[in-house]
Amino acid sequence: MPKDIQLIIFDFDGVVVDSEIISATVLVEQFKLIGIEIDVAYVLEHYLGRSFDSMKDSVYRVFGVSLNNAFEYEYREALFNQFATELKTTVGFKQMLNKLSVNYCIATSSAPLRAAYCLKLVGLTDAFAKNVYTASQVKHGKPAPDLFLFAAKQMQVPADKCLVIEDSTAGLAAASAANMQALHYQGGQHLTGPSAPEIILDGSVRQLNNWHSLQQMYQPLFKKQNNAEKLLNLN
Repeated sequence: MPKDIQLIIFDFDGVVVDSEIISATVLVEQFKLIGIEIDVAYVLEHYLGRSFDSMKDSVYRVFGVSLNNAFEYEYREALFNQFATELKTTVGFKQMLNKLSVNYCIATSSAPLRAAYCLKLVGLTDAFAKNVYTASQVKHGKPAPDLFLFAAKQMQVPADKCLVIEDSTAGLAAASAANMQALHYQGGQHLTGPSAPEIILDGSVRQLNNWHSLQQMYQPLFKKQNNAEKLLNLN
């Protein structure tokens, strides 16, 4: 097991919150209104882990359509309405977080307002406090390493002492470029259904199927259990 981890950097969408299918479905519906016909699988394959600005650039290159401010506003309004009734954390995330003894933060391609809104919806605002870093704070988003390096600097931890937990190819590439250890989290709904995108992994990236497995893989990063807790975990 890799040693000396001092900070866990969580991606947000698809890792902390199970939001990717919701986001992709809303985006497909909004695209239909402006004449772009794509499906959820296309969104996950091409836009997973990337910022809205990165997606805008891709849409212009591929479809020749410029997404204006009105589109972004209407998309976010529809998305927030859907989040309000459907958004949840990924299974077991809160329980895992409560057991961590190491520092942690979020580094996300989502806009600050969206991240803050989602954290409030799932009751995690206090858990992360101000330790939420977004692509808006750096020049280049994922797959560039800028965001992860910025987060590590703010948390005052060397890059090689960080463990990144990501669900996307772009995010894993960013972690590698930042010289950080990484795990590919596969517990989100978007990676288990028929629309799941192909995620390209290099040989150094281990897979993480669920949050209980994280404690098994990195026991020193968690609080010591008493005997009663150990018995509960065995059952």
